[in-house]
Amino acid sequence: MQEDPTDPITKAIGRTVMEWNDMCESFGLLFGAIIHPSQPWSPIAMAVWHSTTSDRAQRDMLREAALAIPDEAKKGLPKLAEDIGWLCERANSLADRRNDVVHAPLTMELDRIEPSKVIAVIPATFFGHPRALKLEGKDLIAEFALYTSYAGKLKIFSRQMMTSIQAGQAVHAWPDRPQLPNLRGKKNHQDSRRPLNKE
Repeated sequence: MQEDPTDPITKAIGRTVMEWNDMCESFGLLFGAIIHPSQPWSPIAMAVWHSTTSDRAQRDMLREAALAIPDEAKKGLPKLAEDIGWLCERANSLADRRNDVVHAPLTMELDRIEPSKVIAVIPATFFGHPRALKLEGKDLIAEFALYTSYAGKLKIFSRQMMTSIQAGQAVHAWPDRPQLPNLRGKKNHQDSRRPLNKE
């Protein structure tokens, strides 16, 4: 059975969305660890976390919770508030790109000689959709893989911080910030169209 020519891009979109959602869930557990270190998934902490459906509002809650930790508790976790602030800022920088993945309309570019042959899936920019325009000229599969990797590293960092809060730094050292992929701001025209059909 021949592969649907849109499968590679739909898989790339799915991976990005899944990793983003998993990252947000990890942020919720980190919030829970601040509220209730011995049980980050406590019903009260999770009820507060899920009281808003906005990812950005949840990150704001996480940052404020870290800043509100009493001074006595902060002595054992000197980098907590600063690193959580950094974590939220980095997630905010990825959020708009994640929205491009989810909301930008895409279309299929067809071969002029063989109209039934799909050459590539490209952003549908004809009607001027702002999010499609931001993806124009980019290798979509590579771009979305970049976002997936970025979210994955933030997820792991948040889980490592949660473990340090739970176990104490004497047991689990406070983690270092991860090296994140560069979120390219410029269009990559060189590899903007990835062929989808094999010869």
